[in-house]
Amino acid sequence: MFTLNHDGTLTGMYDIAIVGAGPAGLSGALIADSVGMSACVIESGPIGGTVAKIGHVTNFLSDATTGPELVERWERALEATSVELIRDHAEDLDPVDDGWRVRTLSGAEIDAGYVLVSAGNRWVRLDEHPLITGVAADIDVIDFWPNEYQRILDADRPLIVGSDRPLGTFVLTVAEEWDLEASAWPQVLVLPDKAYALSDVPADVQLDLLWADTIDSIRPDGAGYIVEYSHDGVSTQVQASDLVPNLGTRPNNELLTEFVAVDDAGYVTGDLPARLLIAGDLVQPSHRRIATAVGEGAHAVLTAYYEAGELL
Repeated sequence: MFTLNHDGTLTGMYDIAIVGAGPAGLSGALIADSVGMSACVIESGPIGGTVAKIGHVTNFLSDATTGPELVERWERALEATSVELIRDHAEDLDPVDDGWRVRTLSGAEIDAGYVLVSAGNRWVRLDEHPLITGVAADIDVIDFWPNEYQRILDADRPLIVGSDRPLGTFVLTVAEEWDLEASAWPQVLVLPDKAYALSDVPADVQLDLLWADTIDSIRPDGAGYIVEYSHDGVSTQVQASDLVPNLGTRPNNELLTEFVAVDDAGYVTGDLPARLLIAGDLVQPSHRRIATAVGEGAHAVLTAYYEAGELL
């Protein structure tokens, strides 16, 4: 698909361009290389995406027990392929003859017969959760990643807002590295949309759980923050030295919204245009695991491979 010019440069199209080097994108890249497709991966952040920040891995077929260990193995696998890693940020997507063009932050234009968007996700902010209102503008938070766990534990009275599954990862990681008394565990404000995820927390861990139907106000005060919440019609205030949002994630869908319908949470609901594929955190919220992302990335690239060869 590429032509060698007289000046030594290449012009033409990749068989497939992959946006995002998380588990879905990397899996797709390895499959593309294995079936002989010319491929590139466009990624401006860390290889492995958010997996690189996971402190405890227990449900993936690997001898790796942490996210960084898993990413190290993926990096070695990618380096052994002919896939080009382009360290840039994909900003725009346009259809072209026989494929798509990805425009990047640096101004590059990358053409490919197929594009796989596996751009991962980001934390839901306090001010965009449907059960939270009255969030002051000058709120500073601690991101819920392992590299911030010590900061959470060192805080005078931190409040984890929401009980999504990273809470279980936090508990498992911290329980292995720190010997905490029950009084040292953070407060957790549990909202009904993620209460089921408390099943990931071992029964012998005595978290300070605060049950809420809604959060009605989050505002700073001299000692940190005042959070006002309601449960069963009763309004309660809690003081926190630091806030740790744990409200789930939203997919990075900016490349897709011009071409496909998305729901209120940002997940793709409509049919995709020809030669445009998605995998990983863009697909649906209920099956978000490393293993499913890996499978989706591989499936998407094989779909392109068989379709291009008219083998479907």
